[in-house]
Amino acid sequence: MNALRNRLRESDPTVVETALDEADAMHIRNTILTASTAPRMRIGVAAPLAIALLCVSAGSAWFVRTSIPEVALEVAPARQRQLQFSTAGGTRVIWFFNPDLEMR
Repeated sequence: MNALRNRLRESDPTVVETALDEADAMHIRNTILTASTAPRMRIGVAAPLAIALLCVSAGSAWFVRTSIPEVALEVAPARQRQLQFSTAGGTRVIWFFNPDLEMR
């Protein structure tokens, strides 16, 4: 661990660098201050873009919702299923399956 610390300290470039002179420091400071106060986007541009995006998304949602064919929306009625068989003695057994049966 100490070897790692020593290698990091030896290769640290800030040890050999000198401090900035006053002119360079003021130039960097002024550049940062002017960049931070510059407007990023005017509201006059953002509002119409937001409204256009809202209209396009609402129109797309409406189109997708109304373009579904009605045939796909209809649910096919459940057919009644049955099982029929006869025993060796001649008895016929017919079972009807209830699709609405709930097992609890």
